[in-house]
Amino acid sequence: MPQVHPLRQPLHRLLAQCWQRYQRPLLLAETSAEGEARAPWLQHVSKEVMLALDQGIGIEGISLYPVVEYPAWAEDRRSPRALFRLGDPNSNRTLHEGLALVLRSQQIKFQKRFQVG
Repeated sequence: MPQVHPLRQPLHRLLAQCWQRYQRPLLLAETSAEGEARAPWLQHVSKEVMLALDQGIGIEGISLYPVVEYPAWAEDRRSPRALFRLGDPNSNRTLHEGLALVLRSQQIKFQKRFQVG
């Protein structure tokens, strides 16, 4: 297990600080992790956002980035963090199943939370 820096703040606290300072709805943008950490990362971020919502913080959404794989900016490699891989020569894209499953389960949890009546 990696060591956590002693000054590290949980995401829901950082969101609360932004909310207190600006008093405007928040959008958590461009969040992701590489490789097999993708699905656990989205699950973690979703849990933290739910904690923030429970505290009355106005969060409008979470932006998953990138949705489609892209060549890395500074190296000759693809960025292994997307929901879909770049297309093959026939333009077929491969879905990252683990991330897709977590994405769908979190969508359902958030939908249930905000259902009216």
